[in-house]
Amino acid sequence: MQSWHCGLSSVKRTGVSELQSQTPERKAYMSTFLITLLQTAVKFVLFVAIALAGIICGKKFKDKKNSQ
Repeated sequence: MQSWHCGLSSVKRTGVSELQSQTPERKAYMSTFLITLLQTAVKFVLFVAIALAGIICGKKFKDKKNSQ
């Protein structure tokens, strides 16, 4: 295993075999992190879609009101 020293902490490079032999606790934390990340990404996409829909509807309403 290689390790690099960056300042006061050391960063270890992990191989594929080490990732497969992670403890169940660590896998649980990683899966929780990934689920939370996915939920946040879905919320972000929904809010962007709502914002774009609001902009488009606002422009159409403004154009309709200006044409009258």
